[in-house]
Amino acid sequence: MRILDVGCGNNKYKEKGAKVYGIDIGKTPDVDKLWDGEKDRIPYPDNYFDKIVSFGAIEHIGNFKNVMEEIWRVAKPKAKVIIVVPYYRSGWAFSENHKLFFKIDSFQYLQPNHYGNWDYKARFNITKNKLDMIMDDKSHVRFLRIFNPVINLPIIKILFCELLSHIIIPQKLYFELETVK
Repeated sequence: MRILDVGCGNNKYKEKGAKVYGIDIGKTPDVDKLWDGEKDRIPYPDNYFDKIVSFGAIEHIGNFKNVMEEIWRVAKPKAKVIIVVPYYRSGWAFSENHKLFFKIDSFQYLQPNHYGNWDYKARFNITKNKLDMIMDDKSHVRFLRIFNPVINLPIIKILFCELLSHIIIPQKLYFELETVK
């Protein structure tokens, strides 16, 4: 299995039995190839990866279309794509080098047959989208994770995002997508 870690930085994804390739804009020991998501093609061939992950990286790239079309291009049909980004109301979303903001429905536009998506070649099915109350396991407010099962119930998730997320603010979003080719 070949896995691509988009924006791996100093901490490339690991999965037993898989060959993981790391790309990022700057060179670190974990970066296999340099990639500028604003304008470059991902330096791998079409339909190459079984799985693609990106943890806290694509919000740094303003060219969402290039990022998603390149992820789609290098992913095999039905490849799993996992993306974790800060929730748009989270304090983490407002880092000085973040260029994009994400909501729970940010990837719906890329689904097959979604109205208005003719500008994109990339198509993905959303297999999972979740809110998470804490940014990482080192957080001092880990107890907030007890809300996760409730706020991620289908009808509650929509109501929570629309009505309560400005009071009780989720910290990140987790998406699982499947490439459609």
